[in-house]
Amino acid sequence: MTAYTVQAIQLTYSAESQQTDVQQVTLTLSGSQDLTFSYQYSYVEQGNDSLFRYIDTTAFEKSGALWSVEVLSAPPGTVGELSLNRFEVSYLSIERGTLSGSMNYPDAVFDYAFMGQDNGDGSTTTLLVPLDQNFPDVFGASFTLADWNELADHVFATEIQTGPFAPGAVFSLDDIAYDTKTQNDVVNGTAFDDLYNLGVGKDVAWGQAGNDTLNGGNGNDFLYGQNGNDDLFGGNGFDKLVGGNGHDRLFGGAHADELIGGAGNDVLRGGDGIDLLSGGTGRDLYDGGKGFDTAEFRSEIAGVTVDLSASQAINGEGRVEKVINIEQVIGSHFDDVLIGDAKRNSFIGLGGSDHFEGGDGLDVVRYDTDFERGGASGIFADLLQGNVTDGFGWTDTLSNIEVLVGSTVADKIFGSHGRDRIYGEAGNDKIAGRGGHDLLYGEAGNDLLNGGGGHDKLFGGGGRDRLIGGAGNDTMTGGAGADTFVFTAQFGHDVVTDLTAQDRLNFSAVTDITDAEAFIVAFVSVGREELFIQIDDQRSVTLEGFTDEAALADLLIL
Repeated sequence: MTAYTVQAIQLTYSAESQQTDVQQVTLTLSGSQDLTFSYQYSYVEQGNDSLFRYIDTTAFEKSGALWSVEVLSAPPGTVGELSLNRFEVSYLSIERGTLSGSMNYPDAVFDYAFMGQDNGDGSTTTLLVPLDQNFPDVFGASFTLADWNELADHVFATEIQTGPFAPGAVFSLDDIAYDTKTQNDVVNGTAFDDLYNLGVGKDVAWGQAGNDTLNGGNGNDFLYGQNGNDDLFGGNGFDKLVGGNGHDRLFGGAHADELIGGAGNDVLRGGDGIDLLSGGTGRDLYDGGKGFDTAEFRSEIAGVTVDLSASQAINGEGRVEKVINIEQVIGSHFDDVLIGDAKRNSFIGLGGSDHFEGGDGLDVVRYDTDFERGGASGIFADLLQGNVTDGFGWTDTLSNIEVLVGSTVADKIFGSHGRDRIYGEAGNDKIAGRGGHDLLYGEAGNDLLNGGGGHDKLFGGGGRDRLIGGAGNDTMTGGAGADTFVFTAQFGHDVVTDLTAQDRLNFSAVTDITDAEAFIVAFVSVGREELFIQIDDQRSVTLEGFTDEAALADLLIL
């Protein structure tokens, strides 16, 4: 059988096909330290097809920031196999030292080649073609002269390459003129220990196997270590770092980053910014760094106990983990115990019957994600009893919690006798403050807010809200929509901050006057930028920014 030396072959396969018979070529680089890289098969997307290029070392192809050399070879006499030897040199910012080295590549000699036949259904039939033009009988009538001519069109030469890039020659990497473009890099690593400094831009890097180091640099980067014990550095920008399998170290850097450890004992350090840290399986370390940072345990297989005051967590596997510089905790889908520290803390329980215990700071429990995560209803909360039925139907217990955030559907929330801060979020909510000086926020929806006793502040938000100040000196802001401000018989010196012509003032519980015109004559005075309603020494209403005394009669409900 005659052996041919082929300079280049190009084969187009469908996107569903895969090339699995792959060998490796090793490129040794010498710089600040000795590094060895081995690159395996990869492909370039071209439309709906994947274009596989088989090129000898005479060709240097510039593609964005990538210069590549690809070598095709197979030992003489090989039957049924075709191997691809390939290495890539990608321009990466070299911060220290110099890059130099050499490569010795094998002869590109083989007896058989592959050719793909598109079947028109998304698949490709791969044919093994001998280069001596003797068609094997196994192909029968399906392999024709036209098929052979199609292959022959891609054979550019049959002579052996000579010169500095001849088979067996050694050339220096210093002779390669690298493209200096470093923005928006896409890097696919190897099965060995890789080092990538990606520089400026929105970079994407997969480390593959090996103990890799991925430096994102400036820009919003996605770094995925995959297998091996990897070090990932986000740098400046809003980065997402995923460790994968192995004992990984993830460093977020500046701005808001997302760090996901995956399997293994991982170290997650958020750095500056508002970071989200999720450890995964294993025994992990969470360090939020500066900013208001979140430790998330939603992937755990059982309930967790997180005590921020003790800087530790017991994960769903029963392992003790280190938790420092964390301000917010997202629990698991099981029964969790989440405990705060001296700072302002926030807790999200997800599923299960959870216990939330605040510390010395202003602590909040949030249910605003229940509905989007599959919760069927709003919450029912009684802060005096310390119980909340969440959107999933589980009952949580609260201790030393000052702030409650409801769901995005209709909630019923009753405060304690202390200083409560309650947010209804979206939905038609009913919120009662009870005693204490409360802050009640209806937000979106047609809400009913009742301050109860104490000097309360009520904010209706969007929608047609009904605001009842109750006893005490209350401040009420209706927000957008046609709102009703209700004054009980025990109201004190109240303030309405944003009365408009579509709003109403309900004094039906005040029995002193029942006639609107007489009411205005008896009780209303006009200030420079407000109307003032003086019922007696204990009861008054200030209408901030409202001076139209003539229009007031139409806004009264007596």
